[in-house]
Amino acid sequence: MWAKRIGQYPGAYPNQTQMLISTIGLPGSGKTTIGKLVAAKFGMDFVQSGDVARKLAETNDAVAKELANGRLAPRDAMNKAMEDHIRDNTVLDGYPRYMAQLADLYRVSRNKGLLQVQNPIIFLWVHADPEDVWLRLSARNRADDTPMAIAQRIDTFQTETRPVLEYLFSREENVVFVAEGISVSERARNAINYIQDQWT
Repeated sequence: MWAKRIGQYPGAYPNQTQMLISTIGLPGSGKTTIGKLVAAKFGMDFVQSGDVARKLAETNDAVAKELANGRLAPRDAMNKAMEDHIRDNTVLDGYPRYMAQLADLYRVSRNKGLLQVQNPIIFLWVHADPEDVWLRLSARNRADDTPMAIAQRIDTFQTETRPVLEYLFSREENVVFVAEGISVSERARNAINYIQDQWT
């Protein structure tokens, strides 16, 4: 189990509207719910990468095929779609999901002048048990939540997204908080308390 990490930065954000937060977690971990609660609490915009991908799939057959099979949207299409959403005062839900997307996030943030010592990206890892995730996904009755697609998404997280977490935890300059708890509401409360105590 990875411990909580609080980056060593000189104080809180000079201006709360400069915050850029990323939520990372298994599908069904509650990261979207938590991201929305965090955004509402601090008056931030909320961007759900899954919604962005599903919107792309409406007009892009290649994206639609990947999503239908429980895989991630192709990098180029997703990067282009997400670029405008990478901005101050925003919660990015489920982004980045793999190392190349993390590189894209850093690149765009630097190009826009968002990534500075006093206001790093805050990564919230929403930690949940895979068995609980399976039950939650099976119960939500979404068209793309077939047993095969759910299994593929969990496998994709382990192979594609876990290396992102390992990298983030390996570098002292990264700010990562593990939002733990036996329920989604407890994880949300812990995440909000952390941001409020450390960054506002």
